[in-house]
Amino acid sequence: MSKELDRLEKRATQKFVTDHEDIDRIIRYLFSLPFTAFTRYSPGYDCLRNDLCKGFNISMDRKTNISMEDVLILIGYEPGTPFFDPPDRGKMGFTKSFNAAGHSYIFADLIVSLSHNDIHIKEFTKIGLNAYTDYITEKVKAEYRDKLIPYTAHSNILNKVDEFRRASVEYVQGDQKTGHDECTITLGELIGQALSRSRRRWNCADVLLDEYCAETIGSYVMLNRFIMDSLRMPLIRSDRERFQEIITKYRNIPVEYPVRIDYEKCFEHGGIILK
Repeated sequence: MSKELDRLEKRATQKFVTDHEDIDRIIRYLFSLPFTAFTRYSPGYDCLRNDLCKGFNISMDRKTNISMEDVLILIGYEPGTPFFDPPDRGKMGFTKSFNAAGHSYIFADLIVSLSHNDIHIKEFTKIGLNAYTDYITEKVKAEYRDKLIPYTAHSNILNKVDEFRRASVEYVQGDQKTGHDECTITLGELIGQALSRSRRRWNCADVLLDEYCAETIGSYVMLNRFIMDSLRMPLIRSDRERFQEIITKYRNIPVEYPVRIDYEKCFEHGGIILK
């Protein structure tokens, strides 16, 4: 037991996590966690749970045993229903994919909160950005070589992951206070910067209102790309059948208001590993 504790402490104190086997282990742990692991971090947990229940007409109390993986699948289908449309979405020029941004933000915030009490989630925040995207790329290529995914899916995922990496580097390096180069960026730093920028107060003497709004929205866009484009889409196998299984398992009975989903707008399919 003491040896295992020593190993855990050593992992927790390392500055970067770059080994692909460690990354795989950590992500599997995150996805397998029950959503109830976040209950201590209200109101974020309550907001996410309540919105998912209302938007998809399902029931989840604080004892519901739904996994983080299934919660991410549900968030990925938010662009398919108007319930999750942000105010003035059309006027702001948002695409439907932005519907998932609010809950991607909350999910990222909950991860940071949990990292203070869970050594494995703390490890997640220390995963190096380059190592993380290299890990996904390696998995995608292996799936394609084994003919488990078609070329179009293979190409699309690789492009999305590369776009995410480049956008993340630009986002982090855009803050002159960091001084980090690309090789030292961690997932925790990316999340932390996005959360921090979204919470800055507006001072009319320092920043134009349009610039303040653009920076705040940009932080939500960044976290949406992180949660949906690099976690949900590449790393979780999902289709409409699996989505419907989740809805059926937790739906309100009787179903008075069946939810209609525009699947073409959603984050669906994808999913190459972590069965």
